[in-house]
Amino acid sequence: MYPLLTDFYAWYEQENLKQQIINKQAGPDDGEQSSGVAMSEFDGALLEIPAINLSIPVQEGTTPELLAVTPGRYIESALPGEGNTAIAGHRTMYGGPFRNLTDLKPGDIIILSCQELVFEYRVEELYSVENDDWSVIAPCGYAALTLTTCHQDGSSVRQIIRARMLNKR
Repeated sequence: MYPLLTDFYAWYEQENLKQQIINKQAGPDDGEQSSGVAMSEFDGALLEIPAINLSIPVQEGTTPELLAVTPGRYIESALPGEGNTAIAGHRTMYGGPFRNLTDLKPGDIIILSCQELVFEYRVEELYSVENDDWSVIAPCGYAALTLTTCHQDGSSVRQIIRARMLNKR
């Protein structure tokens, strides 16, 4: 019963956060166009991965309480479009938003919508690291999106999906 309740709680909170992010992105209709400038802070995002039918909000931070609700951006990582943006999410508990992440293939598209900006990424590689290998959130020399989740068997291994930014609009 407990896993079912945590899944329902996560789904409910994710839907509420998703709507808040969509409303924020719409913003007031003042007739101004987005300037396309860099972000100055991370105020939530919508992560969309069409290949695995995922559309989920992302919050700032990776505390256990936050990750029980939704994926979170590592605060140590770069803002979207400015380097390596890293996001962690559960694979098996709390709705398991990243349960199908390893079904991705090089070439699959990932979209991250933040404020009025939309970042499009192409998956380049999938690999595994030990859970204490923090190099995956370090700068990598280009604008990237790194998604991290636990290994399916519950071991200390982490699954990593690295994608390169294609464009920002």
